[in-house]
Amino acid sequence: MRATVALLVLLVAACSGLAAPPGTTDSVSNSGTAASTETTPCLGPPNPPAPSDEAISAAIALGGCQAGAVAVAGGSVWMVPHLDAVALRIDPATNNVIDRISLGDRGPGAEIDAADDMVWASVSSPSYDYERLVRIDPTTGAIVAWVDAEAGFPVIGAGFVWATGPDGLYRIDPATNTVAAIIETGRCGPITLDGRVFCIGSDEAVEIDPTTDAVRPVAGAPSGSPVQAGDGLIWGVDGTSLWAFNPETLQVAVELQPPPGVAMWSLDAVVLDGTLWVAASSQPGDPFRTSPDRL
Repeated sequence: MRATVALLVLLVAACSGLAAPPGTTDSVSNSGTAASTETTPCLGPPNPPAPSDEAISAAIALGGCQAGAVAVAGGSVWMVPHLDAVALRIDPATNNVIDRISLGDRGPGAEIDAADDMVWASVSSPSYDYERLVRIDPTTGAIVAWVDAEAGFPVIGAGFVWATGPDGLYRIDPATNTVAAIIETGRCGPITLDGRVFCIGSDEAVEIDPTTDAVRPVAGAPSGSPVQAGDGLIWGVDGTSLWAFNPETLQVAVELQPPPGVAMWSLDAVVLDGTLWVAASSQPGDPFRTSPDRL
């Protein structure tokens, strides 16, 4: 991964309508995904605005009122819009949403992560509390498993799926799709790098041994939330800066302020073709509560 922040494709959600209420579907595709035929209007333009910057190659309507977490797997871009109980599959060649996968009849999806053979998303309760995790097949778009876990921000790596919740860090075994352990940590976000597992928060950073669940502090790590990792670096945000931390040298290798027109970094980032794509917001606030409006 290059140490490059690319503010390119504008994946803002045009408010063209809301998805059908959770649990109600009008038709189901061959892959088992739900397709809604009725929408409820919401404030906003019916189509995404035309890109106004030469660095922005496309604006993609998501069929909801707020964009959300994004991941890449199986040749597709995957997104969970905030407030909608669906996962979206986007074809990067055509910039079209090609699948809308129902996340059940409870609350909306929250965050998402993906690997070549699996996609994991968190699903909230109707009151927006963490409630469960869902596994999606990136080839067919079918729901593979539901895991009851009061956790979110799933991260795939080191042989497991990691998610954080009020009870600690959940370790999910993808071989059985069950909770293998709940590890006592403070409020932190998980990230994996070269088979190692870290959890970084506002108070401290720790490393977790994936074979023993032992926890040890990591000195020198910035406070904030991790968003991506690769090439020996853990990337994270604290709202006002985007940083890269080297856990071998225990040094901060990169620290970047938001570019003009951007108030704060968000909690979503992916690596595609060697470039780090980072979500950001033009409105200041809490990165845990402010939805990204640009990449």
